[in-house]
Amino acid sequence: MNRKFLKPEVISDVPKPKERPAPYQIEHNCMVSEDIWYYDHFRETTAPPSIYQYLVSKAKQRVWIWDTHLHDGEEEILSSIKKHVDVRILTCFGMQKNTIPKRMEAFFNSLKSLQKIAQFGLKVNVYNMMLDPGKQPFHDRYLIVDDQIYIVGSSIGYHHRRITSTSIHMIQSEASKDLIYDRFLYNWNHRNAQQVLFIVGGLLT
Repeated sequence: MNRKFLKPEVISDVPKPKERPAPYQIEHNCMVSEDIWYYDHFRETTAPPSIYQYLVSKAKQRVWIWDTHLHDGEEEILSSIKKHVDVRILTCFGMQKNTIPKRMEAFFNSLKSLQKIAQFGLKVNVYNMMLDPGKQPFHDRYLIVDDQIYIVGSSIGYHHRRITSTSIHMIQSEASKDLIYDRFLYNWNHRNAQQVLFIVGGLLT
C-alpha cells in the first residue's frame, strides 16, 4: 500500500522578510549603500576593490590607520596620499629588546618604491606585547581620514586584492567616532607603544 505523507505545517509568528530591490550602486568595484561599501565576491568581475585607496587619497589633514597586521604590499594603497598629510599607523607585535620583527622590516622595505613620489611623513607606533604578556591590546581595524572614521574588516594590504577584501563601514554617530578617536590616541601614547619613524620622500615630521 502506498502511503502519502503530508508535510507538517510550519507555524511561526516570525514575519517573513520583505522582498525589495537592493538599494545599492557600484563604486570603486564595491556595492555601496549609504554608509557601507561591500565587496561582493560573487559578482562576475575580476576587478579588485579600490575603495580603501580612494578614501585615503581624499585626506587633507590625516590618515590614521589602526591595524594589527602590516605586510609588504601595502605601499600601493598608500601611494595616492596627498603631500603633507599626517599618516600614522598603530599596530601591535611582540618585540624582544626593541628588535623590529621581520614582517615590519618587510613593510618598511615595501615603502621604498614611494620615496621618489610621496611627500607625506609616516609614523608607525608598535604596541610591544612582550611588555604586557598574555594580552593583545586591540584586534579591531579602523581607518581615520580627517574627521571621518571607518570600521575596516581586514588589514590594509587585503583591500586591493579580490579574494581577501572585506566591507568598510562608515561610522555616523559622533559619540562613536569620539570613542574610537579617544581609544586610538590612548593606545598611540601608551607607555608600551614604541614609535618607529620612517621618512618617505624626504618630508620631516
